[in-house]
Amino acid sequence: MKILHVSECLSAGVLDVVLRLARQQSLLGHEVSVLHVPRDNTPNTSELVSMFGDIQVRTVGSASDGLAKRLLRLRREAKETAREGEHDIVHLH
Repeated sequence: MKILHVSECLSAGVLDVVLRLARQQSLLGHEVSVLHVPRDNTPNTSELVSMFGDIQVRTVGSASDGLAKRLLRLRREAKETAREGEHDIVHLH
């Protein structure tokens, strides 16, 4: 299956949950990707790559954008990614 995790927040507890879910799903043979918008407390790109390994992590926008702008970008990207990737499951966190 193709699984997409979409999260406005990727830090602290949410990061832990998304990371655990994505890793386990990947170990089970599923194609997993994560789409998120950064916040000031989100780990940087190299840290996320290190944590998620082979799981694709895409960052949308910038932490300096306002919340409304980040959410609109995330919504647009999530819809496009889900449509293009023909994901079987989309988890919204």
